[in-house]
Amino acid sequence: MANRILLAFECYVILFFHISCLFSMLILLITMAKLIIAIGSIENSNIKMFNLFSPFSYAPWCPACQQIELTWESFAKESEHLDVTVGKVDVTQEPGLSGRFFVTTLPTIYHANNGVFRRYRGSRTLEDLQGYVLERKWEAVEPVAGWKSPSSIMMHGMAGLFHFSGWIRVSNYVVVFSIPLFMLRIIICLEVKT
Repeated sequence: MANRILLAFECYVILFFHISCLFSMLILLITMAKLIIAIGSIENSNIKMFNLFSPFSYAPWCPACQQIELTWESFAKESEHLDVTVGKVDVTQEPGLSGRFFVTTLPTIYHANNGVFRRYRGSRTLEDLQGYVLERKWEAVEPVAGWKSPSSIMMHGMAGLFHFSGWIRVSNYVVVFSIPLFMLRIIICLEVKT
């Protein structure tokens, strides 16, 4: 009798685990579809250079972002004369983009031209940013590897994963469905491995 109860309990645990995995995969697919549509508009636009994570008020907790704030604003004002589009993205509002560009440090600056992405690692003075564009120094910089390119399938998945993890952080499904925290970690680990 005890074996039957234990077996039934194990079956329910396994069933619950599979249902939660399917639910999370469905949410991930929906999120990725929305993100791919949103990212497509960014990739297809005529962006040549943009600061992926701008200092301004988008990352007030980031000292390095605060240091480059005025420089980046001046560079954005000068961008019309340089025939360059300059933009910024807040990592706290757009976790999918931070995943897509595999950002590990703040602020991160990328140069994008005709779908080819290069990470800018030079000095963050206004003169150096302008020189990077005017003197076409970006041509000497190695493009981001194919599989790490923000337009690759791999980074589409990474963007979805970052977006999904941000969604889990702010959603209340953990409370509503009584999903324990360790189950969420297992689900996310399974999604990363698949």
